[in-house]
Amino acid sequence: MDPFFKYTPSNNATGGAGDSSDSSEFKDNQCDMSLDIDSLQQGHTSQSRSLGQKRTSESIPSQKKKKKIGGAAMLDNRISQLINHSGKTISRHFEKMITLLGARFAAAYVKLSDPTFSEIPSQLQDHPIYWRHFQDCIGAIDGTHVIAHVPTEKSIPHFGRKGYPTQNVMAACDFDMLFTFVLLGWKGAAHDTSIFLDTICKQSNNFPNPPPGKYYVVDSGYPMMKGYLAPYKGISYHLQKFRRRGGSPRTRHEKLNYAHSSLRCVIERTFGV
Repeated sequence: MDPFFKYTPSNNATGGAGDSSDSSEFKDNQCDMSLDIDSLQQGHTSQSRSLGQKRTSESIPSQKKKKKIGGAAMLDNRISQLINHSGKTISRHFEKMITLLGARFAAAYVKLSDPTFSEIPSQLQDHPIYWRHFQDCIGAIDGTHVIAHVPTEKSIPHFGRKGYPTQNVMAACDFDMLFTFVLLGWKGAAHDTSIFLDTICKQSNNFPNPPPGKYYVVDSGYPMMKGYLAPYKGISYHLQKFRRRGGSPRTRHEKLNYAHSSLRCVIERTFGV
């Protein structure tokens, strides 16, 4: 085995059920999915700006996103006029329908192809580096932000690094680029670590925890703990950095991070499909 790729994950968890916040704190951070079309329209009207105003990272959504959100609100108004019901009533029933369809979709498509994790993915077996150093990896975990349509008065907790209201969605995938777990409902301001620890500690989430000897690859925003392999912190990691530098990884830590980043990209590609 190449000594530059030797790496033993730490068994010392930096978090867990005892380290995480009280369950009520997690509940407070979770997303309120109720929609109020009238409030949404008023909120975007009040947030409109003059053309000369300087944009910052904390600004409202880009013109493209605003058009999409405004278009959705206009469509809801047309539906409201068509069936002679208020926007609140439409939103309430639409949410129920989406919840039902989402549950059926998840049961049918978001599941493990190998629930026992007994099979080694072919993508690892056929790769000279992955097979030698990541043969016990079962998938990748990451989070992504999606636009949240919430009433203006409830939107602040949904503002995170994106600068507009979002939900922070955590997901896991296998090496066939198929989602094996998706958790919705956390507000955009919630930290990835809080979501992660709450997810793996609560049995009600039905998260597919790795069996002994197996692990997921995660990025540096997640804690290093048994069953979850994060990269070395403070060392070059992303493939683009190595490419911009115009050279290959030099130290054994850089080589591990380079291979880790390449393998973990499967979750980013899955999000993009």
